[in-house]
Amino acid sequence: MAIDTPAKLAILGAGPIGLEAALYARFLGYDVVIFEQGRVCEHIQRRGHLRLLTPFGENSSPLGLAALTAQDENYQPPEATAMLTGRQWIERYLQPLADSDLLSDHLFTNRRVLGVGKEQVRKTDLEADLPQGDERGDWAFRILVRDGAGDGMGNERIEMVEGVLDCTGVASQPNFAGHGGLPAIGELALREQIVYHLPDVLEADRGLFEDQHTLLIGDGIDAAAAAVLLDELQQQSPTTRFTWLTSHEHEPAGPIDLVKNNSSPARQQLATDANRIARATQAWKWGAQLEAIRTVNGKFEATLSGQITGEQTFDRILALVGYRGDPSLFSELQIAVDPVTGGNDSAGIRRGEANYYVLGSKSAGRSAEFFTFRDGLDQIREVFSILGDRASLNLYAERPELK
Repeated sequence: MAIDTPAKLAILGAGPIGLEAALYARFLGYDVVIFEQGRVCEHIQRRGHLRLLTPFGENSSPLGLAALTAQDENYQPPEATAMLTGRQWIERYLQPLADSDLLSDHLFTNRRVLGVGKEQVRKTDLEADLPQGDERGDWAFRILVRDGAGDGMGNERIEMVEGVLDCTGVASQPNFAGHGGLPAIGELALREQIVYHLPDVLEADRGLFEDQHTLLIGDGIDAAAAAVLLDELQQQSPTTRFTWLTSHEHEPAGPIDLVKNNSSPARQQLATDANRIARATQAWKWGAQLEAIRTVNGKFEATLSGQITGEQTFDRILALVGYRGDPSLFSELQIAVDPVTGGNDSAGIRRGEANYYVLGSKSAGRSAEFFTFRDGLDQIREVFSILGDRASLNLYAERPELK
């Protein structure tokens, strides 16, 4: 549904796609407000020590580079072929974009969005998939925002906007490590003691893993990266150990599916290295499940089933089992989600609640591991062609002046 400028749009999340979406909106002449519950690019900040799996040219946009050059004529972007770390990506592209005159006054960090609803109409009023459902777009969105760290009503307010771009990602919602995707018995109580994000094993988080026995769970690219880092730590400190658990049975080639991970040379190499380590160290236990966990004398006692059964003791549990989007933000809206991934495919951009769009890794749901920055730019272009009612609209090609 089209929205004329200078209407106000809310961007939920100041990650890479949220910043790019806000920039696109500003160039078109929309007013924007960006709410980020943590720091700018919080998830990338946590992974700053890791090298990206694609070059800078695939992690920047013509619009972003034009904006930074206009902001500072001496700005020098990284080479398009440069393989940056997350920290370098933030320092040399993402943070300057957030600090630019185009976005800085519209960006509010440490603001948690608690929910999004509609003015006058509730979730059950009018059906979005029926012709009269378009009438839902006649009412503004009401966004409940909590400012700062406070938890009282004095820190909460309502923001009214004409459209919402949900770019909140998936990193704040790690999956559970138990059998069948359910929490293992005891996992909920130990949630804060289990590591669900890829840590800086060799530097900042070294003390958590050096000379310890870690249970690594997962078969995605983050688990592959963790295996490579833990193996390197083991070379430096031989009393370091890890056991790698994957629930799916694989061919003896290794725990990481090379076919799925061939989208970039760096990703393919990481998967290959992890499989080699799994075979060489015999750390990998496939077809195994985590049934229960508890802590005894500061250690984890894990009950396992499958190829490795019974109770095993570990110093650390590193559960890199993927993430999911948080649907609670739009629970009062008519938003269609994929029954398998919990995300929204590209066709889903055009159905459901008028003028509410889910972009970025959250749109891929549990398949977010394979979502790329370029995929996000394609979504941004598509959404604004709808909002602008012009199918050919493409600012990445046109690079217009700011309105």
